[in-house]
This record gives sequence, C-alpha cells and structure tokens, in this order.
Amino acid sequence: MYLFPEHDQKPARATLFDNKNYRNKEEYNERQSWEPGCMNFRTLDQNVGYIQTHDTCISLFMERNCKGWQTKFFKDSRVLNGPWRFKFRSIGPCADALRPSQ
Repeated sequence: MYLFPEHDQKPARATLFDNKNYRNKEEYNERQSWEPGCMNFRTLDQNVGYIQTHDTCISLFMERNCKGWQTKFFKDSRVLNGPWRFKFRSIGPCADALRPSQ
C-alpha cells in the first residue's frame, strides 16, 4: 500500500498527446504501470507535446525506465509545446509522492 498525502491519496495519472496534431495519445496510470509506477512511452517516445495531469503530480524523464534528467508537473499542468520541447522517454509519479506506508 502506498500513501499520497500531499495529493489526496490519488495515484499519479496523465493523458499525453503528440506535439504535431494532438491526435496520438498515451494514457498513464501509476497503478497499471511497471515497477514502481514507471512507464516508457511507445507512441509518444520523444514526441510529447501536451499533458493533462488529472489533478495529480507526475514526472517526465529524458531516459527510458524513469532515469536521467526529470521535470515534475503538478496539478493541472497542460502545455509542453512552445519554446521548450524536451525529448521525454518515460513517465512516473513524483518521487516525493510515492512513499511506502508503515
């Protein structure tokens, strides 16, 4: 069991779209992903353009398997398109949001 005290105990969740026409998308749900809540992008590998965090906190990583440089998106962050287009390869919960319960 995991606790998410600062996020009303919601598991990390996001909908991500491509940076071209927003037609290609991937859904992320921490409870339905690899250990511990990490998911490598398939369709959107290095092509994330828009994100909806569904009122949770998620991290996007520059490398597969939730490694390398990361950036966090809180609450309802939405736009990645613009002056900074990073080549994200995986997604996971915010590191401080995932804590084993005692």
